[in-house]
Amino acid sequence: MDSAQRLLFEDLIDKAIPPMPAEEGLEDQTSLRHPRKGHGRRRMPANLEREKVIHNLPEERKGCPCCERLQHIIGKQTHKQFDYVAAKVKVIEHIRLTYGCRHCEASNSPWPRILLGVCQ
Repeated sequence: MDSAQRLLFEDLIDKAIPPMPAEEGLEDQTSLRHPRKGHGRRRMPANLEREKVIHNLPEERKGCPCCERLQHIIGKQTHKQFDYVAAKVKVIEHIRLTYGCRHCEASNSPWPRILLGVCQ
């Protein structure tokens, strides 16, 4: 719109467009909101007694299903749980070892790595 045209209709524009609310009202609305808490689980307290339980494969299952050579440990999966025993709380950490065959990894065997060493 040209500035000269705006001068002709200035009164009509001012009446048609209501004034914006003051920023003080916006501050009041934000102060009424409750602070949000973080998502997810909280960490387990460091002062609790800890016990490790290692779930390992038996010796007869450590062989590679492809070439039957002994597999080596390629990783581990860990999860923790609370255990309450007669007014005593401790953390039990379960560790499941995963195995892989060095020979099949080097020769690009068709066996998926996930299937090697999965405890059933």
